[in-house]
Amino acid sequence: MIVAMPLASATAQPQYPKAAADAHLVFDDLAHFIEAFDALEHASDSVAVIDGLYIERGSPGLKEYQSRHGLTAQMIVDAIATDPESYRALRDFHAGRDGFARRFGTVMHRFATVIGSPVYPPTYLLVGANRGIAQASATGQLVTIERSLPDQAKLMKFIVHELAHFQQVMAMGFEAYGGLFSQEDNMLGLCLREGVAEFVTHRVLGEITQTAALSYLVDNEQAMWRQYQYDLQTQDASLWLWDTVGRKDVPQLLGYAIGFRIVASYYDNAADKESAMRSILGLTEAEAFLEMSGYNP
Repeated sequence: MIVAMPLASATAQPQYPKAAADAHLVFDDLAHFIEAFDALEHASDSVAVIDGLYIERGSPGLKEYQSRHGLTAQMIVDAIATDPESYRALRDFHAGRDGFARRFGTVMHRFATVIGSPVYPPTYLLVGANRGIAQASATGQLVTIERSLPDQAKLMKFIVHELAHFQQVMAMGFEAYGGLFSQEDNMLGLCLREGVAEFVTHRVLGEITQTAALSYLVDNEQAMWRQYQYDLQTQDASLWLWDTVGRKDVPQLLGYAIGFRIVASYYDNAADKESAMRSILGLTEAEAFLEMSGYNP
């Protein structure tokens, strides 16, 4: 599950690096977790071990994640008991972290060719309680990894998607970006917000995060477009946004896919691609953007 949330106010904004070479992954929390996980084998109090070796030693990213999601040592202990193999797999990922970091560096340079002048906040690789979370914060990108492995390509897509949201914040400003969540009747704006991040991810990696949703949408695009237009009239997002997570009858997050198709149409129809990318990142007028996109399957 991808959850992206508003960043903090502009007064809390740090100075992020602007060179791809300065983009970095933070593995500290993962290293601490593996130490704690190994110690559980001989521990009489699992909660105390996770708390002392992982939670209390948390990076700024882990502390931000805790403040948002209420992560506790007991939650992690319970998650390990439910799915121990997912947590054992973290050891192999950490052992190969240098290879993943090199791929990350290559992707970050590619990101710069797509965006133009991006910023690169730190990316914190975190261990949660078997929840798939990837989101932006003023502290940096917060990405839980236990549900993404062993598919490292999937993890990289989540990282790029969230980094795209950072660029939206920089282009729109904190107030406008945060207003997307508080604005009433803004289903289109939220779908386009995610569509922008998916579009950037596709430009960088050749895929979006919601591949099942996109495949389903493309196979049924005319019918889905009619349904989307109907649902926009009532602002019924039950088929499109976060309420779809966990549904079995349709792929989740179809709004990400239709947002992607609208944004891609806008870009494809633009004569000046550099200007189009700036407009995409700074998108605030959803209705006008949809009309200019020319999307109409």
